Amino acid sequence: MPPQEHTGEQGAEKTVSPSRVNPRVIKPYEGEVVISGLSGRYPESDSVTEFKDNLLNKVNMVTVDNRRWDPGYWDLPPVMAKMKNLNNFDAEFFGIHSKSAETLDPQLRHLLEVAYEAVVDAGESLASMKGARTGVYVGVTGSEAEHAWMGRTNQYVLSGVPHTIFPNRLSFFFDLRGPSCAYDTACSTSIIVMEAALLHLRSGVIDQAIVGAVNLIMRPHTTKAFVGMNMLGGGACRTFDAAGDGFVRAEMISACLLKKVDGAKRSYCTVEACLSNNDGWSSDGLLFPNSYAQEELMRDMYTNFNIDPREIKYFECHGTGTPAGDPNETRAICSVLCENRKDPLLIGSTKTNMGHSKISSGFSSLTKVIIAMHTRLIPPNLHFETPSPKIPGLFDGRLKVVTEPTPWEGGKVALNSFGMGGSNGHIVLRSYDEKTTEPHPASDKPRLFTYSARTEGGLQNILEEAHRHASDVEFHALCQESAHAPLGSMPYMGATLLNAQTDYTEIQAS
Repeated sequence: MPPQEHTGEQGAEKTVSPSRVNPRVIKPYEGEVVISGLSGRYPESDSVTEFKDNLLNKVNMVTVDNRRWDPGYWDLPPVMAKMKNLNNFDAEFFGIHSKSAETLDPQLRHLLEVAYEAVVDAGESLASMKGARTGVYVGVTGSEAEHAWMGRTNQYVLSGVPHTIFPNRLSFFFDLRGPSCAYDTACSTSIIVMEAALLHLRSGVIDQAIVGAVNLIMRPHTTKAFVGMNMLGGGACRTFDAAGDGFVRAEMISACLLKKVDGAKRSYCTVEACLSNNDGWSSDGLLFPNSYAQEELMRDMYTNFNIDPREIKYFECHGTGTPAGDPNETRAICSVLCENRKDPLLIGSTKTNMGHSKISSGFSSLTKVIIAMHTRLIPPNLHFETPSPKIPGLFDGRLKVVTEPTPWEGGKVALNSFGMGGSNGHIVLRSYDEKTTEPHPASDKPRLFTYSARTEGGLQNILEEAHRHASDVEFHALCQESAHAPLGSMPYMGATLLNAQTDYTEIQAS
């Protein structure tokens, strides 16, 4: 039998919460849904902030090195976009026995981390999430680590690599009672899981949702298969460009917390609408993108959710840089969103900056769009030099590729994804436009800031961040939910004085 696992918060055996006596009442919800928390690991970027800096500074996150295998192995393309570090994991915090942790898929290890970070980013904590009507929706495809571990005679593998364990492990750790499901529609999965979460939020089944997707590159065999299918390009995703010849594989793991607006402590943006469909049968074959199905999806969504396509200020394309994908996607975009538009529709694809992370690629687009909303700058595309002659919209003024950090005044944005096999997804987000208000009365007043952390270094970083934003009362309020966590999970407690003439900082270990 697998070893008894423990909760990271209590440091003791997990006790089963009693069931309710009375059934809960399920009522449809008609209010707004917002993205309240966000976290991720991106190529060459350990956080959303680092990813933002790389995007806005036009850093090419596609590299050549031996972090996965030696360049030239099996004559595979030497370029990939990789996460920095896969080695570290605090199994004790997540209540996972060491024997189970050894065979826990690296994708799941990082998913646990980013999901927890997204919860804290939203101003929530383990205590506030416990027992909540929270759904978990995770995009996960084949585990490349599974091939190595399933060859062992080890019963712990079955609790570490199957797809069903990914969302269930999150529900177990946080003690969540909503639906907990794994999804796989290939490259469109990130938007499909958002749609599933929204449907349950709208119907009243849940009050909030953790939504995430994962993709790590662990085996050269998968890359070899993509080479055989002529999908990989020569060193970059040259989206919209005449030289576009395929994509570069990439790694990425991300998660967000969706909440009803009236219960959210933070709002990155509002989710206006989300919808999906499928290509159905096509004479071009199962793997060929269907422009007409994508057009139908967009028309259905903008009509049924009463959104004027001309309100879309920026369109984040799927944009893999393949000879078939880009022309078919942009044809659908022009047909639906460019009619009677005064100015060209601004378009881009984060795959030019970091490659194609397949099942989690929609979250790179989502992160990029949220970065644009909060910096008021649209991050630029890379590798766009000569417009593709297969994309008429680039020549007649209907479309314009963003190639430099571009000022943006907010509004609605669209994200598009289509998956290998025909599943298409489309989502519209509305930026949170912060209203100009008077400074908080306590913004410049001396006050005590307290926090708890897992390590002394982590606590020191938070205290320094509080001083850098000493007048940001809202930031401090978000931190307070995690300020007094049980010592079993957060053994370091600290305090510091803000806006004070006297320096005072104290850190204590339990």
